[in-house]
Amino acid sequence: MTTSTFSDATQREVSEDKYPIVLINGKEVARAMRTISIRDGVTIEDLLQRIDEGYESRIRDRDPEQIFSI
Repeated sequence: MTTSTFSDATQREVSEDKYPIVLINGKEVARAMRTISIRDGVTIEDLLQRIDEGYESRIRDRDPEQIFSI
């Protein structure tokens, strides 16, 4: 994820490596956060707090190939 844009070299490498990687820019992250906060009727701060509180319980060791098959 980046808050800016991805370089051409980065985009080529991801494409060539064929790993299950999704490049997401900061604008899309902000849009998703706003959508979720509106849907759930909470502030962005409350949403971030909720995410932080559940973070440790969501950590898992996985191979890259497993990420998108969950």
